[in-house]
Amino acid sequence: ETFLGSVRPFLGRSCGICTPRSREMYFTSSIPALGLRNVIFVNETHTRHRGWLARRLSYLLFVTERDAHKERAPKNVTDLVLNHTRVRQAISETSACSDPKAEAQQRKKAQGVLKRMTATVSPVILRLAGWVLLRLFNSFFRSVLVHRGQLEMVRQAAAERRVPLVFLPVHKSHVDYLLLTFILFCHDLQAPYIVSGDNLNLPIVGRLIRNLGGFFIKRRMDEEAGRKDILYRSLLHTYVEELVRQGQWLEVFVEGTRSRSGRAGTARAGLLSVLVDAVNEGAVPDALVVPVGIAYDRALEGNFNREQLGQPKKSESLLGILGGALRMLWKNYGYVRVDFAQPYSLKEYMQTMNSMDIAASRPHKLLPSILNNRRSSSGVRGSPFLTSPPRRPYPDVNAVHRANVANLASHALYTAVRCSAIMSTNIVACLLLYKHRQGVSQAHLVEDFSWLKELVLSRHYDIGFSGRSEDAVAHALGLLSDGVMRASEPGASASSAERDDADRDALPVRPLTHVPAVFEMSYYASGLLPVFGPEAVVACAVNAAAQLRLADVAMGHAPSEVSMDHGALLLKTTQLSSLLLLELNLLPPCHTLEQTCFETVQKFIDRGKFTCTEQDDEDEVAGKQTKRCHRASGRMSPTLAPWSDQGSDSLGEEGAVCGRQLKLLVPSETLDWMIFLQRILGPVIEAYSSVAIFLHGLTEPLPESELMKKAHRHLLDRTERHVAGFDESATMSLARNAVTTFKEIGVLAEVQEESRTLLNVAEGVRAGAGMQRLAEFVLQFTP
Repeated sequence: ETFLGSVRPFLGRSCGICTPRSREMYFTSSIPALGLRNVIFVNETHTRHRGWLARRLSYLLFVTERDAHKERAPKNVTDLVLNHTRVRQAISETSACSDPKAEAQQRKKAQGVLKRMTATVSPVILRLAGWVLLRLFNSFFRSVLVHRGQLEMVRQAAAERRVPLVFLPVHKSHVDYLLLTFILFCHDLQAPYIVSGDNLNLPIVGRLIRNLGGFFIKRRMDEEAGRKDILYRSLLHTYVEELVRQGQWLEVFVEGTRSRSGRAGTARAGLLSVLVDAVNEGAVPDALVVPVGIAYDRALEGNFNREQLGQPKKSESLLGILGGALRMLWKNYGYVRVDFAQPYSLKEYMQTMNSMDIAASRPHKLLPSILNNRRSSSGVRGSPFLTSPPRRPYPDVNAVHRANVANLASHALYTAVRCSAIMSTNIVACLLLYKHRQGVSQAHLVEDFSWLKELVLSRHYDIGFSGRSEDAVAHALGLLSDGVMRASEPGASASSAERDDADRDALPVRPLTHVPAVFEMSYYASGLLPVFGPEAVVACAVNAAAQLRLADVAMGHAPSEVSMDHGALLLKTTQLSSLLLLELNLLPPCHTLEQTCFETVQKFIDRGKFTCTEQDDEDEVAGKQTKRCHRASGRMSPTLAPWSDQGSDSLGEEGAVCGRQLKLLVPSETLDWMIFLQRILGPVIEAYSSVAIFLHGLTEPLPESELMKKAHRHLLDRTERHVAGFDESATMSLARNAVTTFKEIGVLAEVQEESRTLLNVAEGVRAGAGMQRLAEFVLQFTP
């Protein structure tokens, strides 16, 4: 299928490194040609009946003809769980003594916990919910698009393997819980059991979700008397294991909570460890993992400005849900796109992980690299940051197992994000915030929309809309009306609604400047960060490697010739990527950070953005570097950076990239593109640098939650004093991630004070102007 001359990519193929056998299964050359389908478009042609009455009752006839798979319902789950050895042992351990009465009390408690936990898929409720959702979705969605080829792969996998399927979707909205069940039901596929937080276990709503397969678990595994709740954990573990043993499908949100920023959160292994244990222990022969990407034109919950401004989250309530549902009936939420990735074998993935060396998720030497940053930026050789971590950094088998399960969650989330479509609201919000913040005519906005849309497709991401760019832009502006202002022409009359199209297209459009509106626009603009994030990192690294600002070059305040050492650019790109791992879902666990950064810089050279000296040797060197990276990624070793000392030694003189000079070609188009990329990442860099400055003045240890609140207050103060370059840098999400990152890399250290764990600046960082160097390190990437 083509769109504006570009081939629309088929999304969601499984990883050729981690699951090569699964990648060759269920996929044929005819799968991509099956195209998209609007699930909520149902008429009499989708039923076995025809005529006037069938047209009137098409929704009802459609849901009654779907297969609810009643025969696959699990049997005797409660008895099997309570009589399992694991649960009986937990009951004995949690009893105060060996007294039979104490054990009877614990068993009664276990029965109560299990009763609140268990769920079922009722065929009657499933059909009723299908009919209701058809009517509701048609009232506030224009379409819910799925790819027939992706669902065909799911269908083939279910029919051929006859093992449980585990759906791992991104989490954007509470509607996600019902959306996947609805889509699978409409295609005669088995409804999954859904792992839900107990915050949704409300009257009426909780019963409905439970009868649609949703089972509620604690959002936090509470500790009792200083110990973990062994009984609850054993019941949950055994219940999930019994479900998959009886062939039930599962739906697990690996982020754990909805995204407040528009970007994917951190993957949490959670219940995936139970599934891995079930496969390893032989409870089930295998399970098939299906990452799922979900994209909405407009967030159904409205926005998360309240939480991003630091206010506490409102607890879910029955009245709140009913009120929200009623408000949704009167609004337009545009298009929805759901993409199912290619199913892959859980057993194959874990076997591949066990046979590979595990690369650390974050390079160990980032902090020493920051604190020892006195050397010239071109002095790349011998940088302690680029020394690869030791093989098998985990001390025991259990730690390796936990790391492999965490890698499974991270890889699934990466795939789910990678196969999520880009919506028109994402593109328009990004253009208005980072290219036309001062305003632009709608006609010019349409031109840039077409340009950026083509770039999205060229990066092998798909888009969740079709039709003319003019219509897509008008549609997006309508959905983003709370964050966009259309200026009136001088002397315009009150009847401006009657303008013709040409006059309306000439009106300037710009984003509103008050903080809540900017936060909301930033939520949608963040949808493009997975697409252009790696390139944005390189663009910001150019400032550090060339020791200038491209914005100054554009304004004529700096020399027009921008040159830098190739090795310096690679170093700065890798450093910034390492710092922003929580913000950018840059790479799956089977790739190293150095490899990804090298390939991204090489793409800039291949696309003609940079010219390189020693041109005669460049192709040969680049080819050897790329082959080495691919060989390394294939065996999952923590590859040495090709520009480090050890990497250069292993490659010989021909493999060294140090000393090669890159020159940025600065025609207006290239410079505008680089500055646009820098602005996309600008709010993140500003937030991290501002938090670093805040920590420089930290005088006493604080609890982590309080430290995050104070850091966020510092960011908000900067916006209120109008000194922030990007107001969207003051979100609670960025403040939280910045504090977490500085804790992980060693800037912040835990301090035990009585029974509390506090955070303070590490002594080694505070000494010797370490905090000043940290702030300078982050500021060098500022757009």
